[in-house]
Amino acid sequence: MQGKYIKSPINYAGGKYRFLKKIIPLFPKDINTFVDLFGGAFNVGINVDAKKIVYNDIISFLPDIFEYWRNTPMEDINEYINSTISENDLSATNAEAFYEFRKKYNATKDIRDLFVLTCYSFNYQRRFNNQHNFNSSSGKKASTMNSNIRRNLNDFVYELKKKKIEFYRLDFKDFNFDSLCSGDFVYSDSPYSVGTGVYQDGKRGFKGWSKDNDKELFEILDRLDSRGIRFAMSNLYENKGMINHELVDWSKKYNVQHLSSNYNGANYQRKRSKSVEVLITNY
Repeated sequence: MQGKYIKSPINYAGGKYRFLKKIIPLFPKDINTFVDLFGGAFNVGINVDAKKIVYNDIISFLPDIFEYWRNTPMEDINEYINSTISENDLSATNAEAFYEFRKKYNATKDIRDLFVLTCYSFNYQRRFNNQHNFNSSSGKKASTMNSNIRRNLNDFVYELKKKKIEFYRLDFKDFNFDSLCSGDFVYSDSPYSVGTGVYQDGKRGFKGWSKDNDKELFEILDRLDSRGIRFAMSNLYENKGMINHELVDWSKKYNVQHLSSNYNGANYQRKRSKSVEVLITNY
């Protein structure tokens, strides 16, 4: 896709929308199956031209809501959103209504309500406890179902319905990589070992991420490379003074593009920025 990119209506820590103009042009132009291995908000996969797109994320509410949107007429989605906001008296200033609606969602776990609830939560965040109960606080006059979210939702759902997309809810190690061949392409945007993502600590009802997971992912990508299957990985070399030395060493055998706007040097060891985000490819 050229020009304007589709933005997911879901706010997500580490989302790649702001990097799409740098990332997408670096992808191959001839992709049969595109695998978004850690799909997240789906900002990348929804903008890729491929014969088939595979979305995977172990945080199951994400593919759940995407499938609901894909299988539901847009007018029905908007009607449900509008009636839910009205019936529950949700607004940017009604914190009491937000907490009542949060209680309702935790009792029903209705995936349709989760999206609405998030739009009125603090910084549009989704936080959960170990029982997967939503525990983000009220947006405190800053979060609401605004026109930008509605526009992004309509554009995103249109693209969901237009493309051939399969949804999975697997741990990355359980994905069937044997089904892929040389015309396919795997994109990895795993949690970052030197990042600060909400779900990395493993204490919120979802599996955490560690250096051991990094090594397991490196091995998977190495095997893909040995089979002639192309991949790209987004990751952080450095963040807030922490350096992922294992990633830096592993990536030396591949091609590395620096994405961070404040990164200015060819010599990583001599020029360090506050956040060094890279795209690592085997082609």
